[in-house]
Amino acid sequence: MKRTHRNFLVTLCLTNLVWAANLVAAPPLPPLESIEAASRARWLIEGPVIDAKTGSSVEAFTVIPGSISTDDNGRATIRWRENLKREMKAGHLQWPRTSGFSVMRFKIIAEGYHPVVSPIIRRGGPHLRMRVKLRPMASDSKI
Repeated sequence: MKRTHRNFLVTLCLTNLVWAANLVAAPPLPPLESIEAASRARWLIEGPVIDAKTGSSVEAFTVIPGSISTDDNGRATIRWRENLKREMKAGHLQWPRTSGFSVMRFKIIAEGYHPVVSPIIRRGGPHLRMRVKLRPMASDSKI
């Protein structure tokens, strides 16, 4: 056997040994995170927005955050932040955990429905899963 051929075979064997050693020495893959845990980490609030009468999804709605402060008399007031509103679709509300003020309330509005205001929510607080039921406005039958 020629010397160059032998060197090639030795190099090939050594390369395979190094490659195999790297496979064995690689750290184990991390366990898969559940979707629910990932959702809790990403969203501060989430849940369905439905018609209170029919139970069907409200396909298009707007979510407006409000910052809470106290006035000189100690009364809490909400300042609705129209510039931060988000349009949502498919009957599903999701507000990111990193967005907003330290203490907030959210107003959910949709055409043809009465608005709903959330309870007080803290930005760093626990994940809140809520079902928002919007009441349809009474249609004027005296036309």
